[in-house]
Amino acid sequence: MIAIVADGLGVSFWKCGKLLYEGFKRLGYKSVYLLNAHTSLIPKTYRCILIGDTIFSIKWGWHERHRTDKCIFWTDTPLSLDEVKHFTKTVSEDWCIAVTSYYQEKIFRNAGFKVSAIIPRPIDTYTSEKVLGIKSTWKERFGRYIVTVGGDQTIIPSRKPRKGLEMFDRLAEYVKAKHGLNAIAVSNWAYFRHVHRIPLGSLKEEDLLTLIRDAELFIWPSRCEGFGVPPLEAMAVGQVVVCSNAPFNNHVVGIKFDYSTEELAYMPEINRFYPAFDYTFEQLREATDYALSLSSDEREEIREKAREIASYYRPDLIAQLLMEV
Repeated sequence: MIAIVADGLGVSFWKCGKLLYEGFKRLGYKSVYLLNAHTSLIPKTYRCILIGDTIFSIKWGWHERHRTDKCIFWTDTPLSLDEVKHFTKTVSEDWCIAVTSYYQEKIFRNAGFKVSAIIPRPIDTYTSEKVLGIKSTWKERFGRYIVTVGGDQTIIPSRKPRKGLEMFDRLAEYVKAKHGLNAIAVSNWAYFRHVHRIPLGSLKEEDLLTLIRDAELFIWPSRCEGFGVPPLEAMAVGQVVVCSNAPFNNHVVGIKFDYSTEELAYMPEINRFYPAFDYTFEQLREATDYALSLSSDEREEIREKAREIASYYRPDLIAQLLMEV
């Protein structure tokens, strides 16, 4: 019996759980269950894979509630781990800890956790392969556009919003004036002035991936991530990604610009800090201009490499890695 226990309130965590469930099914496992970590109780005899934010998984007691005889603590976080350092011994003894990236391994080890494996999040490569040949009407609706995907704090935004969506809004104004491009964000962020916003989670996967595929560029302005799935989804459909070279973006293939500073930024809505890998608008703007100037051959070279890398994040491959742990 395999229980995938995911944060049902987190869009990305629940999506990851559904993809992992499909991965196990494609491998031939029959007794697999996808459960909401907020409401579920599971027998101790199950194999449990816990998916969620590390800080909140511990704060809410999931490391105790969902512990079974064979269990993997497969969480990540963009937040500072300082507040849970006194739990490291307990979690390390009771759980097999798998992190999602080399960057997460570093911060987990520095916080005192015993890390057993590095296993990235899956992406929906099955749908991305299907949509490569599907026609859409996004360009008819929006013309030529750049796009981003991501949700952030909306009630009391940070002075430095973690997802960098205020930078995307500035970029939208710039590319409209300089290149005649529109800008689309699939997001919950309510403070855009120059961006057409599509509510986060409102699109079917096929529609989301064709939206990304048909853009001129995928812009990833985030200042910090636990993992960061959207740029991989863009890579899977052959889109050119523009992002910083912060360590959490090591898995991204695209046009990268240098981040300039690293500091702890306060997020008032959740009363916590995150390590912000910050950059200037000029750095983002110059990288975008460069990416838009690429020749067809240069773009195709990046697209091919990106699609190849993204293929390694298939749900069945990720499920197999977790079973080996």
